[in-house]
Amino acid sequence: MSGLSFSPDALVKLRHERGVSQAMLSRKIGRPVPTIRSWERSKRVPPLEVIGEIADALSVEYTALIERRTEVA
Repeated sequence: MSGLSFSPDALVKLRHERGVSQAMLSRKIGRPVPTIRSWERSKRVPPLEVIGEIADALSVEYTALIERRTEVA
């Protein structure tokens, strides 16, 4: 079975590539830094509409923050 899910690694990579700190992203999307940190550490998953806000803040398509997962049964 496979599915799509939020990619914390992509968030970190894109944020670093664009020179955006967690604090800067926090201000851009109106979410606290600890929340962003929890997304990047796979502790929480942002809601779909927030993934769109993150994508807009980083000037990428939302699909850049999504990965395909394959689960082996």
